[in-house]
Amino acid sequence: MLDHDMAVANVPTLAPGEKGIHVPLSSGTHYFNYYWLRDADPQAIDVTRERVFDITEIEGGPRASAALIEGDQLVISWATENHETRLPLTSLDEFMLSGRSPDPADIPRRCWYAGAHENFARFRQADIETSDAVRFAFAH
Repeated sequence: MLDHDMAVANVPTLAPGEKGIHVPLSSGTHYFNYYWLRDADPQAIDVTRERVFDITEIEGGPRASAALIEGDQLVISWATENHETRLPLTSLDEFMLSGRSPDPADIPRRCWYAGAHENFARFRQADIETSDAVRFAFAH
């Protein structure tokens, strides 16, 4: 892995390019596009694992005003937003090695077994629409 103390000493700030930035990682120096970096921001995913940020809302696209390596993170300040993105260098390295970024919305699957459907409450749509008692039972 990257010697992060050495990285901070040798590369305290990075030179933001027009459309992306070169980041020194343990696997070498790699180029990352600003769209990808801004979209990969962990703050763009809510605790419900839903995306809460729409990158298409940034007029003219994301542009960095400054970038640096702080400890074990890439820190980017965005030019057109009052926002700072912090990305773990290990995540960027994993992406470069695997070609896939970790999906924060990836939820482990749980199988529903065939017998489980017998325990589900069942209601006719017409009864739900016409009966307060059935609607109450359906909601609880």
